[in-house]
Parts: sequence; structure tokens; C-alpha cells
Amino acid sequence: NKQWDKRFGGNLNDQLDALTTTRDGGYILAGYSWSDIGGDKTQANFGPDYTSDYWVVKIDAFGNRKWDKTFGGVERENDFGLISQTIDKGYLISGTSYSNISGSKTENNLGIEQSWVLKMDSMGNELWDKTIITNGHDEASMAIQLHDGSYVLANHSNGGIGGYKSQLNQDSSNNTYDYWLVKLIDPSIVPSADYSSAIHSFCPESCMDFTNLSMYADSYHWIFNGASPSSSIDI
Repeated sequence: NKQWDKRFGGNLNDQLDALTTTRDGGYILAGYSWSDIGGDKTQANFGPDYTSDYWVVKIDAFGNRKWDKTFGGVERENDFGLISQTIDKGYLISGTSYSNISGSKTENNLGIEQSWVLKMDSMGNELWDKTIITNGHDEASMAIQLHDGSYVLANHSNGGIGGYKSQLNQDSSNNTYDYWLVKLIDPSIVPSADYSSAIHSFCPESCMDFTNLSMYADSYHWIFNGASPSSSIDI
């Protein structure tokens, strides 16, 4: 049985491409929009009327809008891929962009259309953005955060070796597209070690389980003084 329905839009075309639940019980919606301020859209696009920008809308569990944000440059942003909530309760969005430095885009393209990743805080404010450059034409950008705090981006590209791309496509004429994946590290992330245990006192020669609560680590070295074994590199 239907519980509620909502519509969100501006004065021109708005295309929804991604939707996910959020930890507060609400939802985050994302895609791209040609609309300026009006209707449900509170921020104008950065380019002329014929260009589109990313548009992100946060709603609560009942579909009520909490905020919306527009991100883009002076050219088209489209081929929106994914939106996801990150470890710090912010959001990660990815798509493609034709824009050089302008608006909320801080890096130039190398090829015609490039993957563009943008990180927001929990209120939708931009923290950083990254243009994933190749010498080709890239489509269908998707990015996620991994458990170690790093990010992986995937698209399909007809680029050769150049920019961030270190391998030729199987068709070296660059007339066809191949899968392409890139791993990114956020330099502001500092690893932190933590653990929990359901047992705090126990008899000698008995066993104890530990749960790893560490953040942003890619390797581990645990020390258990007096135990057998006395150390471990297991996750």
C-alpha cells in the first residue's frame, strides 16, 4: 500500500539517476538538472541554459525535502553514476563533466568528457572534487568508498596511455571502449586503531574474541602480551 509520494523539480528538465537510504532513515537523491532557481531547486546552474549540472536532494523518511545542492562548471555535467553515504556521514557523488575549472570544478579536463568525483559533508557542502583525466572520451562514471577509507572509481574509456591511465585499451586504435578502474586515497585520512571485546575478565588458558573497530587502515599488527599467539596481522 502506498505510504506517500513526492515530486522534485525545477523549471526545466531534471533527471534522477541515483537514490540511496541514509543513516538518519531518510534518502539522498542525485542526478543532473537543466533548471535554474525555481520550484524545488534553490541554486542556479553554473553554465548557460543549455547545460546541465549535478543536482542532489536530501529528504527525510517521509519524503520532505531537507536541502538541495547544485554542483558543476560552465559546460555540461551528465552521465551521473552513483551517490553513496561515506564513513564520516557525508556523501560521495560521481558522473562525467565537459567543464574545465569553473563553478565548483577545481581541475581542468584533459580529454573531452572526463569522470568527475565530488565529496560532500553531511549537509551537502563540497569538501573536495577530483577530475579523473585521460586523453580520451570517458562515460558512465561510478565511485564508491571502501572500508579502508579509500575510493574506487569505474567508467568506460576509449583513452590510451595518458593522464591517470597507464594502459592501452585492448583496441589500441582507441575506437572502442574498455572498462577502467582507478583507486584514490584521501590524503586527509589518518588511520586510527580501536577494538572491542565482549569479555573483560577471564580465566587463564581460556579464549577471547576481539572485534576490529579500526578506521582507514590497510594493514594491521596486533600485540597480545602473554597470549598465544602473542601477535597477529589479521584484519
